[in-house]
Amino acid sequence: MDREQFAKALADKDERTRRYGDLVALHYDRAADYFHSGWGDSFHFTWYQGDEPRQVAQARQQHRLADLGRFSAGAAVADIGCGAGGPDAAVARHSGARVTGVDLSPRHIALAQRLHAGLPTLRFQVGDAMQLPFPCAAFDGAFSIEALCHTPDKAKAHGAVARILRPGASWVGYDWFTTHTADTAAYRDRVEPLCRQFVLPNLLALDDLPRTLEHSGFRTEGVGSYADLGDLTRNWTEYEPPRTGRDRTPLDRQLHESLSLLRAAVEHGDFVFGWWQAVRH
Repeated sequence: MDREQFAKALADKDERTRRYGDLVALHYDRAADYFHSGWGDSFHFTWYQGDEPRQVAQARQQHRLADLGRFSAGAAVADIGCGAGGPDAAVARHSGARVTGVDLSPRHIALAQRLHAGLPTLRFQVGDAMQLPFPCAAFDGAFSIEALCHTPDKAKAHGAVARILRPGASWVGYDWFTTHTADTAAYRDRVEPLCRQFVLPNLLALDDLPRTLEHSGFRTEGVGSYADLGDLTRNWTEYEPPRTGRDRTPLDRQLHESLSLLRAAVEHGDFVFGWWQAVRH
């Protein structure tokens, strides 16, 4: 699929939903090396405290997930949408858990396997969050960082995680949410452009997350936003493209446009970085 065909598919909400797997995998297969060259093996947003480096902020964020999930030494834990595996390594080192990362992008998985080949507690494989390639009740816990937003049916994705967890297992994560429901003009005018830009079939309203978790087999223990935990503003400068002016590549330009759109959505109150803590019934 060339870039023109890709853009045409993203512009069609139904096509974005129907072909989410191919589109998300293609997006990250093309961009994985670019993201890694600029931001290492943890490409996700965070909150900041003071003037700490991004890597320190992200490590604290990742460790917080392991603590919320009560992951322990030797526990089998799944990461849904693992990317290049940075959070998996951080969670494994912090908790002693054995982490299996799954991702739609073959390039992400190859990168994660290469970067973390020396950690025997990590394993990575290609897979779809909507149809996880694991037996029922195979894991003691699971986490996800800014990945379920790429799935077309959030309830089905959470339900797929419930299937692979043992009763009493923790399910914790961070993701992208909106403050609007999909049937509103605000969603159509301001959230839908964000979905097209970031290869998202749709966004769930954060207020609907507890109900979605409950309907998917979980007891909700906590839901909140990044904004309650620290400063978000440095995300917009920490992730600036490495090149400017004539030297910018198409990926540089795309990232700049995407960040500008995301920043505006956050500042206008249309978009929320959120978190959850839940337990499998």
